[in-house]
Amino acid sequence: MPAHLKYDVPAPPTHKRAVAVLHLHYWGTTILLTRPFLLYLVIKYSTLVSSKKIWFERMAKICIDAAQKSIAIMQQMAEDGTLSSLTAFDSTCILRLVMIFILAFAHTRTSQYSNHIATCVKLIRGMEQIGFSKMVAEETPSRLADLGISTEPQETPEEAQGDVHLDDQMIAQLWGNWDPYVFSDAL
Repeated sequence: MPAHLKYDVPAPPTHKRAVAVLHLHYWGTTILLTRPFLLYLVIKYSTLVSSKKIWFERMAKICIDAAQKSIAIMQQMAEDGTLSSLTAFDSTCILRLVMIFILAFAHTRTSQYSNHIATCVKLIRGMEQIGFSKMVAEETPSRLADLGISTEPQETPEEAQGDVHLDDQMIAQLWGNWDPYVFSDAL
C-alpha cells in the first residue's frame, strides 16, 4: 500500500477523512465476511463439533479484531473532527460495531466489549444530531437497555485483570489441537 494511504502515516487534514474511510471500508468488509461465524458461535455454540469450533473461534476473533481496529479509527476521526452526520456511513459503521461487540460480549462475557459498546454510543452522541445519526443516537441506547447492556463504561482496574480476551493463546488453550497456521479443512 502506498505510504500516503496507510492509516498510521500522518496525512494532510484534507485527506484524513478519505484515508480513514478507506480503512473503515476494509475492516467493514472483513467484518461482513466473518461475522456469520461469530453469530453462529453465540446461537449454536453447543451444537458445533469441536473440530469446527476451533475455526469458528478463529473467524470470530478476526471479526472482533476488525471491529476493534474500526473503533480505534472512529475514535481518531472524532478527535480529528472528521466524523460526519451528513452521510449515513459513519452512523452505519458505528451500528455495525455495536452489533459485533454485542455478539462478542454475549460469547465471552468480557467487560471490554461492553465498554466498546459504551464508546460507540459516546461517538454517536458526539456527532451532530441530525438525520440518521440523530435517530441512531436516540434509538440505540434504548435497544441496548432492552438487551440489558449499559451504555456507561463498566470496567474497573480490578475487573480488567480478570478479563478473558479472545486471542490465539486463549483459543490454543481451549482447543489443544488448534494450529493457527494450518488452514486446510477449516470448514
